Amino acid sequence: SEVLEEVGVTDPFLTNYLNMLAFLLQGLPMEGTLTAVMAYMVDDFFQPKAVMDFPKGGSGEMIGALARGVTKHGGEVRRRTHVEEVLVENGRAAGVRLRSGRVVKARKAVVSNADLWNTFRFVKPGQHAGLDKERNELVPSTEQCKSFMHLHVGFDAAELPDDIPPQWTTVASWDEPIDSPANVIVVSCGSMLDSDLAPEGKHVIHAYTAGNEPYSIWEGMDR
Repeated sequence: SEVLEEVGVTDPFLTNYLNMLAFLLQGLPMEGTLTAVMAYMVDDFFQPKAVMDFPKGGSGEMIGALARGVTKHGGEVRRRTHVEEVLVENGRAAGVRLRSGRVVKARKAVVSNADLWNTFRFVKPGQHAGLDKERNELVPSTEQCKSFMHLHVGFDAAELPDDIPPQWTTVASWDEPIDSPANVIVVSCGSMLDSDLAPEGKHVIHAYTAGNEPYSIWEGMDR
């Protein structure tokens, strides 16, 4: 937003559009999005003949490709393997203890792709003074983003309008903050691009609210 002010962009549509792109990119309005991130996205987005890629076979194929890359280079992928604790020895992460009780040792490091709060939960307090200091500073002060609400629906293909695109985004109101609850909804109909994603004569839709759903309205719900 500061960059737009510096270059004199005041057009409401353009400002709202860039704000939406920033929000779709990382779930934050443009005032909370890094300029470098937006510059990369906008440059890529408006390249000649740019298209939005969709993985053939669905998003699960992306996971499969990553797993094949790991095993191809001698690694091992363990699914449904819950980590209970990151073990610390001599001031370094030395491995993990699984829910089953098994210990997996690390030769170089333990890399966590969990969020900040769960990553700290894996390491018991008192194991490392430096980490304890970071825990005490970051856990109370780091603001959590709002939740995503995902909806998956299957329906008869005959009910799909002929002129509908395979993916679209709706904004309920440009007058409300872009991250207001349910203001932005992203909808994808992947079976329009890959017929293997649904039985013949059917389609599947994935719709989600992009990081703007209050968790409180779903908390405690029987899933």
